Amino acid sequence: AGWRANAAALMNAFDAVLMPSLWEGFGLVVLEAMAARLPVIASNVSALPEIVVQDETGLLVAAGDTAGLEKAMRYMVGDSEGARRMGAAGRTRLESQFSVARMVEQTVQVYQRRGASDPHS
Repeated sequence: AGWRANAAALMNAFDAVLMPSLWEGFGLVVLEAMAARLPVIASNVSALPEIVVQDETGLLVAAGDTAGLEKAMRYMVGDSEGARRMGAAGRTRLESQFSVARMVEQTVQVYQRRGASDPHS
């Protein structure tokens, strides 16, 4: 438990990443899973639905729904091609929506909407 220096290497052995949170701030581990081209099974709470696209990059289940988690895990195990497609789509989503450049761009836009001047001009 806790921080691991070799987390990326460990993920190479995973079939999917399961994030059954009752509450989650942002869900950085989901982005790490996407970087590793892994499909994600996550609770439909907090920011997780903004990251995981249902049936495209992974599966979302209601928080606390153990039967839903079981069904999602069985799907991932039973449809390895579907899981692979979700993992690849997750990597594409990570690169297009959650890159450092994109996050900086979106942050600057927030400040501009609030009337702040561009700090780079």
